[in-house]
Amino acid sequence: MSKKVQPFQLLIKPTSFDCNLKCTYCFYLKTREIYPETGRHLMDLDTLEIMIRKYLGLGFPMSIFIWQGGEPTLCGLEFFEKAVALEKKYAKPGQMIGNAFQTNGMLVDENWADFFAENNFLLGLSLDGPESIHNFHRKTAAGGNTYDRVADAAARLRQKKVEFNILAMATRENAGRAGELYRFFRESGFSFLQFIPAFDLEPGTGKLASFSPTPEQYREFLIELFELWWPERHLVSIRDFEWLAAPNYEGRMCIFAESCAPYLAIEHGGDVYPCDFFVREAARLGNLGGEPAQLENFFHMREQKFSVRKKWVSRSCRKCPWLRFCWGGCLRERDCADNPDPKKSIYCEAYSGLFEHAFARLRAK
Repeated sequence: MSKKVQPFQLLIKPTSFDCNLKCTYCFYLKTREIYPETGRHLMDLDTLEIMIRKYLGLGFPMSIFIWQGGEPTLCGLEFFEKAVALEKKYAKPGQMIGNAFQTNGMLVDENWADFFAENNFLLGLSLDGPESIHNFHRKTAAGGNTYDRVADAAARLRQKKVEFNILAMATRENAGRAGELYRFFRESGFSFLQFIPAFDLEPGTGKLASFSPTPEQYREFLIELFELWWPERHLVSIRDFEWLAAPNYEGRMCIFAESCAPYLAIEHGGDVYPCDFFVREAARLGNLGGEPAQLENFFHMREQKFSVRKKWVSRSCRKCPWLRFCWGGCLRERDCADNPDPKKSIYCEAYSGLFEHAFARLRAK
């Protein structure tokens, strides 16, 4: 491994955009434009082994595999049993390996829960809130509701003592219901929460999608949520806020960092991209089986051609007192026809409002 390569993680899409749900706000369905072939899009075992062998061959002291979709459980349990076996096969002495797994919970039965528990997987479970809120966007392909099965999956994971957090989407429909969401999660016993704006663009116009919260709505959502969390911050973890209270703002989310988080996105066939939000033909870095086929080369390319864009912030950002907190926000949130300044996030107003509100609390600690 080159001494100049910083450790990075792999965000893997073993089922590409294939999913057993049809959520209204799913941004990843656009990937079908790149992989339009019919049938299922599943990573084969040869690609799985090449990926694991090359990544662990870099020798990072801590190597992290992040499994996402689509819905990764569609690969089947045997696929991930094979993945764990390959991790053990190619791990170097003393090398620590972590597995994170994002799921909609629909297929998480007793066998899956046992597997996650036995292999120390950290799970993210998609749950948008109480039944009426969750079922609004998160439907099966046939239009059926999904809340009950996700709630069952959460109960099963708890029973097996699997570590998991809740991932909830902030939408235009629930942005005014932060209090209801927070109380639901607390009363349900969920102590590890993460909220993400359901940002996407309308096809054709490039404007903010009808389900995406407006900057004003998202600002009020974040501030109300922060007010509820602050008195209970030692009891519940909300990733969106915790870094604000941490020494030197450690552990901040990717969108608020000066540079994009260090990882590579791997598609089902081994294609490599700089980020799962940028699985686009123009952003493709190469393929695991192609030349150059070394992951460190792809990561260098990512840093030089993609991550550097995070620092191309607006002039107004450079004068902003909150620049060191957000660095213009996520690159994905800058690309919007409604955005008056494409060198900063369309949610600039939301983030700066949160920082201004929260900073007063932090100074008063």
